[in-house]
Amino acid sequence: MPKVIGEIYRVTKPGGIFFFDTLNRTFLSKLVAIKIWQEWKSTAFMPPRLHVWKMFIRPEELKELLVQSGFARSRKHAELASGVLCTLAVDVYWLGPVV
Repeated sequence: MPKVIGEIYRVTKPGGIFFFDTLNRTFLSKLVAIKIWQEWKSTAFMPPRLHVWKMFIRPEELKELLVQSGFARSRKHAELASGVLCTLAVDVYWLGPVV
């Protein structure tokens, strides 16, 4: 994952915003995305092993990787995104000084 985030940093224009959407590595995500969606024959609608729970990333881990790669958290952009996506927890990272 560090190489992926590093490459995203490399190709993002200065001042550009990076949005990332992924499943969090929690008990609930394992139950829903792995067991219900993939493994239990009566509920599965995705191929087995499409998602690998151990590869899911927690928000804290992603934030650490973003900062290590040079991204800065943008409070201004996060507030704007949170207003638009009111039911989602949103963190926005961008290239440039923290605003």
